[in-house]
Amino acid sequence: MYHYVYRLEHIVTNQFYIGSRKSKIHPSLDPYLGSMAVWNPDKNKLKKIIIRDDFLNREEAIELEILLIKENIKDPLNENYHIPDKGFPSYGMTIGKTSLGDLVFTDKDDIRFKTGELVHFRKGVKPSDETINKIKKAIADKGGYSGEKILFW
Repeated sequence: MYHYVYRLEHIVTNQFYIGSRKSKIHPSLDPYLGSMAVWNPDKNKLKKIIIRDDFLNREEAIELEILLIKENIKDPLNENYHIPDKGFPSYGMTIGKTSLGDLVFTDKDDIRFKTGELVHFRKGVKPSDETINKIKKAIADKGGYSGEKILFW
């Protein structure tokens, strides 16, 4: 598992977003472009810079994310809308779906996942052909498949 901190930069406006991420694939191959709730840039105009990718766990990555956001909080180009704390509200959390289709924000280790009462809300949702092609292109552009098993859906 990789834990890393990244910076997204808009290549035209120089606006930026700082985030942290946990990924099963190497950060240079990870197509994820942030979870911005307020800023909604054209993703084709974003450059992803991996700041650091050698953290032992997500908590360490969040510590650097907090520091970098605080250092840049007054920069008018900064698009981070809040500073997470170590009790980052979504850290260790996920969204489950009941058999009726209701969504539940819960701990990722909720026993209901093991009993089958909940499934991950993206289970069975396949990305579009366009998204799959972008992922394949990103992997090819980075030198190809590394031999590590990659699961996207």
